[in-house]
Amino acid sequence: VIDLQKPFFFQKRRERSIEKARKLNLHISEKFEAELFWETLLIPNLQNRFKLKPVHNILEINDLHQKFPDHISLHQIFLENELLAGAMIWQNQQSVHAQYIAGSDFGKKSGALDFLFAHLIKKRYADQHFFSFGISTSDPQTLNQGLLDWKTGFGAKIVLHDIYKIETKNYINL
Repeated sequence: VIDLQKPFFFQKRRERSIEKARKLNLHISEKFEAELFWETLLIPNLQNRFKLKPVHNILEINDLHQKFPDHISLHQIFLENELLAGAMIWQNQQSVHAQYIAGSDFGKKSGALDFLFAHLIKKRYADQHFFSFGISTSDPQTLNQGLLDWKTGFGAKIVLHDIYKIETKNYINL
């Protein structure tokens, strides 16, 4: 999480990556057209890298956005008509949370994904209190160090969460 109300700094390698992308003719879109992002970037990325599927399917995401259009947005970055990267943002009054993040191979190599997040953090959501990247674990017990390094490269700090497992029949004890 980045506390946007306090000083934070991008690491030099993030800055270099952002500058590399800045030289391209990139276009950032906030139009909520999730199908292209879901099918071409998110699902293949999750499957190839983590053997996972998104928690929500495309119908559920579109339904959630329809019900909460002011709280769920999709930010995508294009080079001409080619989708390079995207991130879904869930927003409330004080914070934003990046739920789904994905980039094409070129989107990552060209710095487009970093460029998108620099835009989201320093411009689009700069007036929020907190910017959350979400979890950096592949399961509750296993830290994904590469993912954590990428997030901390933007000035994010680690926030630990206690996890409790309670049998449903014991809910009354909560």
